[in-house]
Amino acid sequence: MYFVGRNKEISQITSALAADRNVILRGKYGIGRSTLVRHIADLLKLVRSFWFLDLNDTPDQLCRKILAEICPEEKKKNLHQGYKSLRKSLCEVGARSAQKVVLVLDNVDMLTPARLDFFHFLAMPDIFSFIVIVDDSMDQKDRELMRAVLQLTCRVSLSYLGKREVQQYFKYYAQKYHWDWSQTEIERQSRLTRGYPLFMARRVLAGMNSNSENVSSIVEMQRP
Repeated sequence: MYFVGRNKEISQITSALAADRNVILRGKYGIGRSTLVRHIADLLKLVRSFWFLDLNDTPDQLCRKILAEICPEEKKKNLHQGYKSLRKSLCEVGARSAQKVVLVLDNVDMLTPARLDFFHFLAMPDIFSFIVIVDDSMDQKDRELMRAVLQLTCRVSLSYLGKREVQQYFKYYAQKYHWDWSQTEIERQSRLTRGYPLFMARRVLAGMNSNSENVSSIVEMQRP
């Protein structure tokens, strides 16, 4: 995936992590929050380990998934562990990591007692750094409570991309897939998608699908 822009936000988040400050990242659905964090994870891969936890799962499921990914040799052992043992194992593995571990808590839309207890347990040993990805629609009281429990002292909000960044994005894909897009067409696509990453990605996907269909049609026509 081609990544453009967000230089200010990248600087904010990397500086916060370097200073052992935890981050809360806000923005609307499709604005590119998870994509930004994955880009930062790639930039910092030599000095930080990023573990992504999707909060659509329960705390028990999260522990099992991340442990199975990090310690596949212990997967059978983890099958027979209870939730409290699993979360303890998660902290122990994090403490043994050669690199500082950043826990990325994604899709946090609301706080439940189980989630709050899970967050509190993870924060207590001071083993992990945290990046928490939340939607703008999240209840403010829940957001403030989560900030207090995880000590989220760095707040970053994502908005739409600028015109220059959007045009750079479309120019890259037009060249990559040999689309016959003039500068005028690139500017038109920029206006249509309004700097919203979700719309931009959908437009590129539509172009790729259209290109594949055209290639298939040409192949069919050339068959004897």
